[in-house]
Amino acid sequence: MHAVQYPHVNIRQLGIQQKQLPIYRSLFNNLQSNIILPHDDHLTTLLFIRFNTEDKTLLIAIKAWIQQFATRISSTAQQLGKCSSKRGIKHKHTSGLYINFFLSAVGYERLSLPLSAFDSRPKEKGFEKGMKKTIQELYDPEVSQWESPFQQEIDALILVGSGPFQESAIKRSTRKKLLATEVASIKRCLKGVAKVVHQENGETLYNDEQQAIEHFGFRDNISNPDFFSPSLKLIPSSMTGQNGEVAAAKAYSVLPNRAQHEDWDHRASLRTVLAPDPFVYKDETTPYYGSFLVFRKLEQDVDAFNEDMRAMALKLFGDADQHEKAAALVMGRFRNGTPITLSDKATNALSGENDFHYMKDTAGNRCPFHAHIRRMNPRGDAEKEYGLSEYYHYIVRRSTSYGKIEDEKAPKGMLFLCYQSNVNKQFMELQQKWANHQNFIHRDSGTDALIGNRENANSKWPDKYDSPSRKHFQLKEYVRFRGGEYFFAPSIYFLKNIVRISQQYSKDT
Repeated sequence: MHAVQYPHVNIRQLGIQQKQLPIYRSLFNNLQSNIILPHDDHLTTLLFIRFNTEDKTLLIAIKAWIQQFATRISSTAQQLGKCSSKRGIKHKHTSGLYINFFLSAVGYERLSLPLSAFDSRPKEKGFEKGMKKTIQELYDPEVSQWESPFQQEIDALILVGSGPFQESAIKRSTRKKLLATEVASIKRCLKGVAKVVHQENGETLYNDEQQAIEHFGFRDNISNPDFFSPSLKLIPSSMTGQNGEVAAAKAYSVLPNRAQHEDWDHRASLRTVLAPDPFVYKDETTPYYGSFLVFRKLEQDVDAFNEDMRAMALKLFGDADQHEKAAALVMGRFRNGTPITLSDKATNALSGENDFHYMKDTAGNRCPFHAHIRRMNPRGDAEKEYGLSEYYHYIVRRSTSYGKIEDEKAPKGMLFLCYQSNVNKQFMELQQKWANHQNFIHRDSGTDALIGNRENANSKWPDKYDSPSRKHFQLKEYVRFRGGEYFFAPSIYFLKNIVRISQQYSKDT
């Protein structure tokens, strides 16, 4: 039997073009969905899993279960609907649901799959260590202060989402029922091999324009990297609102400003987000890739934030009613997405929501250096200051919200999810050196105003637009870390063949 020969896939290329999709077919058939393109999640359930490996005789049964469960996992090819064989893709998930499966470092070890296969450099073993052992680097609280479910070891994560593969008019109430039915089915099939130690439920929030927001009210996931050519037409479901109806053109949330790169080129190569699946990857001609996933539960104190924005506006501008402008200084954008470096008012943000830089704001007189979006995406500031390539630190965010807006007393916040090819060089470096270093980009600029540690926070804010004038206002902590973990999204090929691959790997090693 001849070995299958796959066409060379260049994961360093910027902008996959329409004619190249057949070349990526094998990769996309084996890559889990929601990594290089979002699903437009409306509802998301996260199931945190612990395998029953105390009984060693169950190890084969657990792997057999994973192998069978892999047939339910959604691929990038299914999501795109354009990379199938000539006969097309058979969409088994007609309800519009999709499923992803992830393993933690502890999970690999409990399945007797050695972490040495990841071949990380000594200083780049964030995934192998796990989030509990990187709290000092991330300025996180002690594990004893995390929510109790996250204090224990977690082996795997199952994500069930309601993002449709095809355009759908399924109402949200119906989606909730379908999602609950699917989650209940997964829990039943886990019996005997694993248990669900915790469950989180997320739901996309929307503003009046049907644009996705987070609990503070700001547009969310605007500036994600773009892996496709502007000429490539993808995913009409990106135009659907919360009930599945087709929204207005301004509601594009998946690939904003695709053809606009005049001031900021947000294109990225697949190398940004894809990592070789260590147990099946041989060289660049094989299509077996996965991605590292960071999960963090972040609780948001909405009332305190809104109250302090009014106090900050009163202190800076002499008018508490200018609280939207104060909030824009903290975030770096107005709530509708308008970058404050472009305007001191919330304008129609779509023309420049992602196509901008800070070259005309080098002193931070419009957008402060410690504003959240400037800290997390300096748009050339870091390259200018340090010669540092920001490109290699991009992450791909797929976060969702938890908690009801209307329930004032209930905890609420963000289920932060991001993909990358290297946990240390991407998420951890962003958190450690960009968000929490008081001298990043500009001396004494302080830490990230929203998510940075408060000990080294900057309390100076522009009180006049595009002016060096400053006034003091000390922010509190509005975002609190409640627990999390690092995971890897294995290739679907690995999951479908985990029994045989495990046996072969044991023989070879």
